[in-house]
Amino acid sequence: QDHRADSAQWPAQKTVQPRNDWTAGIHRRASRRSADTQTGGFCVETGEQVLELFYNTINPIEFGKLLCEVGTSYNTAFLVVESNNHGAAVIPYLKENYPRHAIYKRKFATKAGPAIYGWNNSRDAKHALVGLMQEDLGQVIIYGTQTGKELKAFEEDTEGKMEGKEDNLVIATGLAMLGLKKFEHLRQEYNKPKIAVVKPKVNYMT
Repeated sequence: QDHRADSAQWPAQKTVQPRNDWTAGIHRRASRRSADTQTGGFCVETGEQVLELFYNTINPIEFGKLLCEVGTSYNTAFLVVESNNHGAAVIPYLKENYPRHAIYKRKFATKAGPAIYGWNNSRDAKHALVGLMQEDLGQVIIYGTQTGKELKAFEEDTEGKMEGKEDNLVIATGLAMLGLKKFEHLRQEYNKPKIAVVKPKVNYMT
């Protein structure tokens, strides 16, 4: 069964401000039946969750189309997509149909090679993502019922792994929060004071 959040439950969804920025995290994991797909999104300016979207019967191309529609409706939201598992099939579609500057890159293009898109879900990367969430969770407002439920059940197991019985939206939320970090960095760069270059006065008498 497919599920979408009821917009009536989402105060932040009612007023998409033209000048606001938005970020969304996309996690897609294979199961025995199909590929479970989750998306969480936040407003950069207010920290409010504006999107909780989860499907378990949608193929990568259709999901890519949906992400393009949702991202465009949120002022070309910055999308942080998981690159491994079934997420690897979504990224090529986004690269061809969504502005590339609005897709997360874990490695930028250089003379040695092209850009690498998407977040790689490894054990180390997941621990780092969980650490980011623990550090910044107090700075965001969670409205999603399912997101809150999964966050409460997310914990460290006996082997030291961070997971829950259902944690797909947790990862999607973490990826969206990774997108928030990008905008924080850009704001800091924008607000840095410019270094004044003092040129020595020319002595025309010599």
